[in-house]
Amino acid sequence: MSNLSEEDKKLLQQAMKGVVPLKVADPRTHSSPSKPTPRVHSIYPEVREKSTEPTLLFYDNDEEQPETIFFARPGLQYRVQLQLRQGKMRPQVTLDLHGMRVDEARRAVAQFLERAFRQGLRHLIIIHGKGGHGNAVLRGKVYQWLPQSPKVLAFSSAIPRDGGSGAVYILLAGH
Repeated sequence: MSNLSEEDKKLLQQAMKGVVPLKVADPRTHSSPSKPTPRVHSIYPEVREKSTEPTLLFYDNDEEQPETIFFARPGLQYRVQLQLRQGKMRPQVTLDLHGMRVDEARRAVAQFLERAFRQGLRHLIIIHGKGGHGNAVLRGKVYQWLPQSPKVLAFSSAIPRDGGSGAVYILLAGH
């Protein structure tokens, strides 16, 4: 605080009024693990692998999403991106979100991505529906959630044969 002006010191003291320091255990009494546990970088806490809960739970925002969409991580080959967009990568597994509420769908998508990744599957499709009366809530949410998973390399709205703007192809990273 020595570099602060007297006015800044007073403002800081006013701002800190009522702040109580956290009680921290003595770090010398805790032994550190020999090898750090790998963590998923997320704003949500990681859960144990044996749990049925996904390790990544997605957050929402209020952004409007276009009817069709495409996303690819930097470095993904153009040829692979094109094959995904054209529906040439046949999905190995499907998740249908019809009839789900947003919270149910969020959990289902997270679990779906986790299971597919653990099983070594790379080509997925999620059917989220087009929404009735211009209300495509799940489509917008799915498009928000997918880039939040580091396992998702790319995704694209499906071609009409596979559901068009009511479904999304997903390319997962390999192990």
